[in-house]
Amino acid sequence: MPTALYYLFNKPGTFFLNCTKDFEDITPLKFQNLLAELNARKEPEERVPILFDVIEQLAKNRLPAIEWLDASFSHIFKANGKISQTELAEKCGVGPRHFRRKFKEIIGVSPKYYCKVIQLNTIFQLLKTSNPEALHRMALDCGYYDQAHFINDFNQIIGSSPTRFLNGKDAYVRSYLGRKA
Repeated sequence: MPTALYYLFNKPGTFFLNCTKDFEDITPLKFQNLLAELNARKEPEERVPILFDVIEQLAKNRLPAIEWLDASFSHIFKANGKISQTELAEKCGVGPRHFRRKFKEIIGVSPKYYCKVIQLNTIFQLLKTSNPEALHRMALDCGYYDQAHFINDFNQIIGSSPTRFLNGKDAYVRSYLGRKA
């Protein structure tokens, strides 16, 4: 869930953008020598119970759910990202300005950007089962008005044109993209 970082660590989404943070610096709990304890275990099976314990402790201090925010993700996923911010705010019973402001503060990106990411993930999921030559048709089916609109969003989010990305040296990454069931 996109709200997990906020709920578990009590930090806004922007706190985690484009940087690495030491776990001990971000957690609201104090774990003495967690890294040393994990490194002392040679086998992954020995590390799992330690990590589960950490997750359980974090869950005990979890912030209460923000119902309208959690509902917004359900609406975004159902619509495959093809939903306006105004419609989202209305469905969640929150004013549009408050919705955009709090969404960005908690998640770290605007709802519009998040919806674009979900749209692209839907296209990547379709690419796994369809012909890449039909990319333009898939983009139209996923809510893009024209090819230029799709290419612009693709460039903005992925940092490359669709053709360059699908045929370039990083093409293997596409098998990891897409929405998970």
